[in-house]
Amino acid sequence: MRVVQFDIGDQRVEFHPYVTVLRGIDADLREQLVRALGALASGEAVAEGMVEAHGVFLDLSEDALALLDLPKPGIGGLDLVVRADQLPRALGPSALVQADLEHRRDLIAARVSAAEAEEERAGLALEASQEKLQDDGDGSSLDRPRAELERLTEVREQLETRFEAARLDHERAQQAQETAEELLIQARQQRSSAGRNANEATQALEAARVRRDPFATLAFDAARERLRALHTSQPDQPEADEASTTDAAVASTDEPESTDEADDADESTDELESTDEGDEVEQPDQAAADELAVSELTAEIDQLELEHAELEAALLALDTVDPFPVESALAYATSNDSVELVPSPDAQRVANEWLSNEASLAGEGSIEELSGNVLAAARRRLDAARSAVFEAERAVRVPEVDRLDIEALENAHEAVLVAQERADKRFGGERSRLRLAEVRAAEQAILDRVGFSTYASFMMGTSIQHVDTERENHLDAARAELAAAEDGLAELELGIDAELAHAALLARRRSLRDEATRILGRDPGDDLLWALRHHRVELRDDDDRTRRLRGALQTAGVALGDEHPPRRMLIDLAEIWLEEQRQTSARREELAHQVADVEAAIDRTREKVRRLRDNPSDVASRRERELEQAQAALREAEARLQRQSLIETEVSQRKADLAAAIDAEQAAAVELFAAESTEADAARTEHEAAANEERLRLELAETFTAERDAADALAELSHLIESLDSADDRAAREASVRDAAAAASAATASAVTIREERAHVDRMLDNISGNDDAAVVASAAAVEELEWYLLSRLAGQRSLSYAGSLPFVLDDALRGVRGDGLNHLLGRLERMSSAVQVIILSEDIEVAAWADSIGADRAVTLYPGAR
Repeated sequence: MRVVQFDIGDQRVEFHPYVTVLRGIDADLREQLVRALGALASGEAVAEGMVEAHGVFLDLSEDALALLDLPKPGIGGLDLVVRADQLPRALGPSALVQADLEHRRDLIAARVSAAEAEEERAGLALEASQEKLQDDGDGSSLDRPRAELERLTEVREQLETRFEAARLDHERAQQAQETAEELLIQARQQRSSAGRNANEATQALEAARVRRDPFATLAFDAARERLRALHTSQPDQPEADEASTTDAAVASTDEPESTDEADDADESTDELESTDEGDEVEQPDQAAADELAVSELTAEIDQLELEHAELEAALLALDTVDPFPVESALAYATSNDSVELVPSPDAQRVANEWLSNEASLAGEGSIEELSGNVLAAARRRLDAARSAVFEAERAVRVPEVDRLDIEALENAHEAVLVAQERADKRFGGERSRLRLAEVRAAEQAILDRVGFSTYASFMMGTSIQHVDTERENHLDAARAELAAAEDGLAELELGIDAELAHAALLARRRSLRDEATRILGRDPGDDLLWALRHHRVELRDDDDRTRRLRGALQTAGVALGDEHPPRRMLIDLAEIWLEEQRQTSARREELAHQVADVEAAIDRTREKVRRLRDNPSDVASRRERELEQAQAALREAEARLQRQSLIETEVSQRKADLAAAIDAEQAAAVELFAAESTEADAARTEHEAAANEERLRLELAETFTAERDAADALAELSHLIESLDSADDRAAREASVRDAAAAASAATASAVTIREERAHVDRMLDNISGNDDAAVVASAAAVEELEWYLLSRLAGQRSLSYAGSLPFVLDDALRGVRGDGLNHLLGRLERMSSAVQVIILSEDIEVAAWADSIGADRAVTLYPGAR
């Protein structure tokens, strides 16, 4: 999409389809223009005007913007406006200027070294020439270069020794790193194996725990109490003695019965005895008394059963679960002695994205930098080729006809029409038809002479005559030039997409480096990838710990469903659950005793009812059956209790196994932590050894170069001395001294100049501030950094919606760039203007001069505020 015009107040601003430079506008109009342009990204039309998309012109309105699939008003879009204060935030305070100065200082430092070497060499040559002139040359002038050469040789030998030691250290560091990596792999395997063992032990404990019979003890106590009650209620002494024997065997581990239970048993026995004695003496109201007693006892049984049901419900509600799995999982989750050092996921992600981005940048290859003038020239060439083809085709299609021939042809054609009209009349005779044939023959003769088959073809401009070779060749050449111009322009415009993609990759590289600096807490420099790969973070809450605690809570009855609470919440839930288990343990024990007491009271009361309702003759047989049933129930309860005892023994063993597995897992985690620390230290040592080896290698190469230069200087000086020795003419020696002095003076002056330049750059770096307004971006590196930043911003606006691109607006963003750098940046933006409309608001005269230089077909400078 391109903006055609804006109507703001009484001002109409018409924009160029490619590049528009706006100058001489007041602050209010400038603010409204920037606001109107920036609002397009959010689908807002804050000014009247016209836009164009895909060759269709639309009035600027929010409905039209919505039709172009732009965001709805109020929804934030991209920032279309690049402002001057955004560049420091994007590239760092004074980053462009500082990078420019640092680059210049590096170049000057190399020049200073070369100038100082040249100055020293010229001084030595001057000294040798002066010695020969005074005829006292004893070779002392060669002492200093010889000494320097010997010093450099000694330094090189020392560096070679240090380099060899560094190389060996690097090899040992590599071996140590390999060993540490192997130990780390083993530690991780042991840690994983210990984790699996702990999980298996947990599952085995749960499998044993689910086989528990929590009511086995209660059933045994109830069966024992029932048997005791039956024995205490026996009327016959032999049976009572047998029951006492059985009761003594059963109750060997029992506590003494309460006084109330004994009294109830005595009362029950007295009542039964009184009932038996009463059989001999019939009392008149005995039946009514028995019915009343039965009714009272039945009501008492109902009350006791209701109380028993309530107690059992309360006991089931307080059903306890073995807390050991939860306790062990909680202890494992909250332990701090098994912290692991693991690769940072964020660092690994950034490293992978960095590799992918760098691979894409390497695949892009070199981006050909062409100025906007080249693209404009290609378009002008295409227009000229199209015009040439049109003229050549016209020349071939319409031959040149003399004016007299045209008049003769028109007169002949008029005679044909008159003769045709007369011949077509009703009374037209043979004479009229002969006249028609004659004038037609005359017309055809003229047509043949001028190269047309019929008068109609003459009127349409189509010739039947063969065009001459020169015109035919000219048409072929014009068509070939048109094809070449189209191919050339297409090739240039294809580079736009490549440049925008390259700019996006460079912007991604910058953002990845910023993210890496944030993760690492420092700028890794050239070691970014290595630092990211070896960045470790502490992991106190791994998935296995959280998963194990969650599983233990679910097994214990805590309903979590599909929810996955965080580690802190799971720990709080486990602590609350364990505290509840401790609080309800005593209450459950108390309820269990109450249930046993109520069951015993129910059995005694039911026995009283049965004695009142039964006949005396059936009492003995019924008591015998009940006694057998009670003994069988006791044996079954004893078997249950024995099975429960075996299960408890297995649970205890499983608990011990789980505790041992957890201890082994924690020990493996500690070993893993130590192995990871050792591996990290070994990797760091290997990296430092490699860096030291590389540094010494570069230093050795520099020393070798310096040694070679010193040897060359010594050889050159020796050659100079030999040439002076062979010269007997004093004038020649004096000329040599003068030449050497001039060379030394020039070398000294050059060195002084370069040193002053370096000092000037150092002062600028020391005094640099965050104000880029007064600074000028001049170096190619700084201009390139700014160029790719602008192109990356422009790439984000290339294809946003059905409308295509949105205008790229620069609000005085290039005020710190001058000269060739400014022309280069503007040229690159102009080249992109075929894809994205560029609008520049600037009062810089250089920007306006550039716009005027490339021609009105590509750019225009407007003065909306001028009257």
